Amino acid sequence: MSASFDAPTDELEALADRLESVADGSGLQDLFLALAEEGRTLVIERFEAQADPEGVPWAPRNEMFGRRTGGQIMRDTHRFQNSFVAEPTSDGFRVGSNFIGARVLTEGATITPKSAPRLKVPLAVGGFAFLKSAKIPGRRVIPVGEAGPIWGPRLIEAIEDYGAEVLGSPS
Repeated sequence: MSASFDAPTDELEALADRLESVADGSGLQDLFLALAEEGRTLVIERFEAQADPEGVPWAPRNEMFGRRTGGQIMRDTHRFQNSFVAEPTSDGFRVGSNFIGARVLTEGATITPKSAPRLKVPLAVGGFAFLKSAKIPGRRVIPVGEAGPIWGPRLIEAIEDYGAEVLGSPS
């Protein structure tokens, strides 16, 4: 006993075209754009979670110094958070910030005065403190090296969603 069926050639040709664009690399820009958008979302979520890319909470703020912002770290003006951009590249994507203090805020640093004997640091209660140095703890928002336990699964999910879209029914 046997049966024969006519193949849906229009749908198969459309699928072959989509797969070919992925295989030759021309269709990957859509994937890289989706990954870049997911990367930007993940950065914003780090600010909301107040934790690094591995989920470890950021060092608490020193309540003596700076503005009172309801306990949210690095969110007093949202300038740093809003400075992050994500864009596709020819072979992946990049996420970064051109905020002048980005390196200090993410890697940490000890700040010392360059031309004065002391740093003038605003106090939360008003007035100023004059310090020989100030230690800024690092609070990362982008993983270094491996994607990690938060970024990794989310990027894989974006890749799987892209694959399902490519293999899905033709438009």
